[in-house]
Amino acid sequence: MLDVKKYQVFSFTKAVIILKKISTKQQFLNLLAHADKIIPLSEAQSMLVSDDITPTAFNQALYELLISGRISCSPAGVTLYTQTLHQWINNLEDLFKKTILTEFFNGENTTSLSMQEIRIHLKEALKSRPPLVEDSFRKIFGQYKFDLDSFTTILAQPSYVYRYLNETCKKGKPDWRDIRHDMSFSEESRMTTTDLITSKGLLIDSSEIAFSSESVLYFLLKSRRQKFQKKTFMPNMWRS
Repeated sequence: MLDVKKYQVFSFTKAVIILKKISTKQQFLNLLAHADKIIPLSEAQSMLVSDDITPTAFNQALYELLISGRISCSPAGVTLYTQTLHQWINNLEDLFKKTILTEFFNGENTTSLSMQEIRIHLKEALKSRPPLVEDSFRKIFGQYKFDLDSFTTILAQPSYVYRYLNETCKKGKPDWRDIRHDMSFSEESRMTTTDLITSKGLLIDSSEIAFSSESVLYFLLKSRRQKFQKKTFMPNMWRS
């Protein structure tokens, strides 16, 4: 539970009025941030649903916040969840698990275990994890196929977040380079993606090609020559 004494000047009603023009999800998050207790779901709905927010929009925001791990919901009500991966690990009583998890997410291994053995312990430990702040990136991680460099650069997140998501959810199929055309990302993120393409190269037919007209032209000519050779020589080989 958050310590929100500094927000005592806000009542729930005032918070809703102040946040009237903010998105439904953000209003939900700010309402919970100003709370000093778990809010019954019916109470949260009555305070947010208005002419600007329909019951459908409220339910959609609730669903998206739950699956992203930003909030926790129980029979008592809803509350903001702000426990990080490192906070959860530090609170583990099992010293062995704590060491395995800490070193793995930091990209280290001082134990005598193989990576396969480490992953077995890692998978078992992660089964009991609660919703974590890092889970808020699950949706984005599942939309695009990131590698460590692209994820940490475009989303400005530390490497341990990538390692955590890589172990707990599936990657998307579209390449991260497509983010430059995705208007749901900020202009800064799209520009960062473009800059990264310049340094890492283009992706053509699953091959990374240096970002230059000469490299692209050479790749296209090479591909065309290979296709031509297949069409020309393969039939003769099969006849023989």
